[in-house]
Amino acid sequence: MDDKVLFEKIGAIIEVLSGELNSSEISDGWTPESKEAIKVLFEKLKSNLQSCEALPPMSISRALDHWGVVSGEMLEQAAQISNQLRSRQRI
Repeated sequence: MDDKVLFEKIGAIIEVLSGELNSSEISDGWTPESKEAIKVLFEKLKSNLQSCEALPPMSISRALDHWGVVSGEMLEQAAQISNQLRSRQRI
């Protein structure tokens, strides 16, 4: 995957995570605390990528599970990004 596309995907999810919690997100298991925690995680990943620092092991899905997020579009997007980052580390 092209780094530009990956940065765009990470930026898009950070933008959504920065917004107010809506009813759909609440149904998916999100809380204000989980949105902030996962936003910080993605911001750190983006920073590491930009500075070419080593990435930590990818465990975004586990982090979401820990926070009680059980479904929804953001979970799917986060899992896709996590998979792409893991694949990138193997190269």
